[in-house]
Amino acid sequence: MKHCEQISIGRQYVSTSTAIPMAVGSLYQSWEDWANALMAFDQPLALLPSHPDARLGRVISLSNLERYDEAIASATALIEPVAGISDKPLYWRAWKDFNIHNNEAARADADRTRTLMVNPAVFLLSGLIEWRLLRRETAETEFQEALKMDFGQCEAAFCLEVAFGPSCANCRKPSTEVRLRPGAAGRPLPALHL
Repeated sequence: MKHCEQISIGRQYVSTSTAIPMAVGSLYQSWEDWANALMAFDQPLALLPSHPDARLGRVISLSNLERYDEAIASATALIEPVAGISDKPLYWRAWKDFNIHNNEAARADADRTRTLMVNPAVFLLSGLIEWRLLRRETAETEFQEALKMDFGQCEAAFCLEVAFGPSCANCRKPSTEVRLRPGAAGRPLPALHL
């Protein structure tokens, strides 16, 4: 917190700079202090409403504050006017749609995101969407791709373990609810409620 206080004191001397509130927002974001990050990212937007990094910081902060409708609107506003669609706002809009169970929109945005960037987080999101749409084989493939790219992708490993058997005993529970329900012949079948 000391660094933020020092930066805030310095900001009074450079009130027209977007760099200082962006640095403060990034610090709060790294600490997962989403409310303060959102306030910090709003400051450069007051000076320069089109600031792309501040707009993206706002989308990420709103998402983590579970203010999904605002996050979707902010991500959409960031995506639509850009001729060469930006991958990160599209990815975050897909997450927002996924979290409010707008599965078809999430699937469409996740597919568009994969044409712009390929990383483990995109495959994890894609697998979660596929699981929710009851496409088990595709979900397994997506989770495995996330792990191939980054073996530390514990949410993907956890989903694979719950759904398809042991794969990563030390993985943490993902941010979405996951539980098992009994299946045919008393065998537990995975029923990820995502």
